[in-house]
Amino acid sequence: MVSIGNDIMATNEWIRVHQEATHFREVKMDLVDGMGNQYRMTFKKDERGDFKLFCHGQAFSNFQILCGIDDLEWVADDGDWRAVVDMINSGVKTVTGIKAR
Repeated sequence: MVSIGNDIMATNEWIRVHQEATHFREVKMDLVDGMGNQYRMTFKKDERGDFKLFCHGQAFSNFQILCGIDDLEWVADDGDWRAVVDMINSGVKTVTGIKAR
């Protein structure tokens, strides 16, 4: 599930509504692996307005995503959240929830 303020919707619905949203200053994605372990990735805008990815204590390589961290950040800068989720889901963990502000 996804929440923005008081709005709650399914992840795919959130992506459809906010496909090209560039106005967010922070986007948090909850992930789960095949064993049910939960993780979080956070995209935060820096002082120049560019997104930076934080993996909350996990090494980026642990997610085994088929692209580099800079590729994810650049796609997030463009606001293409469907592509970001697809890129993350190319690894061994799956996005299960999104929060943004």
